[in-house]
Amino acid sequence: MYTYGYLFYIPINVIYVSIFAIKGILKKRKKEYYFFILIFGIYLNFFIEKAFFPIFTDGASYYVTLSNYINLDITNLFQYTPYQIIGNLLLTFPLGILMAFIIDSNNSVRIGISVLFSALIEFIQLSMIFSLHLIDVFFDINDIILNVVGCLLGNFLFYIFCKIYIHIQNSQCRNSVIRYFYQVCYNCANHKSSLYGTDLIQ
Repeated sequence: MYTYGYLFYIPINVIYVSIFAIKGILKKRKKEYYFFILIFGIYLNFFIEKAFFPIFTDGASYYVTLSNYINLDITNLFQYTPYQIIGNLLLTFPLGILMAFIIDSNNSVRIGISVLFSALIEFIQLSMIFSLHLIDVFFDINDIILNVVGCLLGNFLFYIFCKIYIHIQNSQCRNSVIRYFYQVCYNCANHKSSLYGTDLIQ
């Protein structure tokens, strides 16, 4: 059995930090940008641990065929417990929201990326089933549906939140993190690139 220990999270986080640190330096991002890099990194590690771990390889000898571990019947969704449904929705709910603070993109691009990423989870699991002969993991079309709905719901509610927030929060707040947050919300509410103007925050 493999858990999400240092053999996994160290290289994953080194790659993650390297990519966004280099990108931030090249783009001359403010320190507030790196604060949200940290927040997204915490979420990313939680996401990976819940979506892919633990990995049980002890039952590989019982593996039969790949088709035994694929479910394409969407009617099975009605057999999901509330815990399973809420869990799947919450897993991807923050994705599009947090992406707005670290990836310079408009609403449409961000929705597209988050939907693609949400669907990719199951295909990664499918490759793990095929390559490692896992017997406790399933490729489930219903999980894809719930993951995608979760990220779409997150994006939609964040857009509504931004519309409201920019009218109640003072853009001249002394706290630079709040000003950064406000600028991103303002951009998203007005369909602009999310990080537009954040490099001007003092």
